[in-house]
Amino acid sequence: MLSADSLDQSPETTFRAMVDQATTRVRGCCGSSAEMRLYGEPVVGVCSHPDLSGLLAGLDPAASPMASVAETREPVRIEDTLRDTAWPVFSTRALQRGIRCVYSAAYPVFDGVLTCTFYSLRVGGLPQDTPGAVDALLQEWSDTLTRASAYAVARTEAHHLGEAITAKELIEQAKGMLMMGLKCDAETAYTQLQTSARRAKIRTVDMARRMIERGAVAGAGHPGGSATVSHPPTAAAR
Repeated sequence: MLSADSLDQSPETTFRAMVDQATTRVRGCCGSSAEMRLYGEPVVGVCSHPDLSGLLAGLDPAASPMASVAETREPVRIEDTLRDTAWPVFSTRALQRGIRCVYSAAYPVFDGVLTCTFYSLRVGGLPQDTPGAVDALLQEWSDTLTRASAYAVARTEAHHLGEAITAKELIEQAKGMLMMGLKCDAETAYTQLQTSARRAKIRTVDMARRMIERGAVAGAGHPGGSATVSHPPTAAAR
């Protein structure tokens, strides 16, 4: 099973760990590749070895057993690429790299499908119990990706919550400075802060941060000027 560290990694890094693990988990396997497709389009794809990247690069989906596996969710096994007739283009390219046996399977993940393909240098080099081992591996990977997704959502929510708390603290501190400097109430101080932010064409929280950094009430007024508060005229002045 992948370590907990994979929850805090990029998708490419997580998939790289997957294919590295697959090479040691499936008997007779000399390398593997994995691909994640969402709504029919590949979004992440990695290979355990450079030769496998060359095998798959530029391969027409119609000539790829992996594309068929992703679409039908049915595994494909090529016992001997020298004698394969179902995927001649793929098998020819595989032979050029010394690959003789291939097994590819898929597993549904989120709104897409995860495909993983295993390669052997020997004819029939992937034993008959490979499907069971691959299914168990794909289940583990699916669980890891699900946890990673949930972790990413939770981390994003925590980040947004932290930003909201920080913004509230900054605004409250700036309001306190205005109330003390302008001898006004909290509502008037907040209105003044908002007005100053609109004049400067920045967010209220950014104006609050600017004012706190300057350490003076002048930061909430016109640039270079002093803060002012507009009071409504009294009845006697009308």
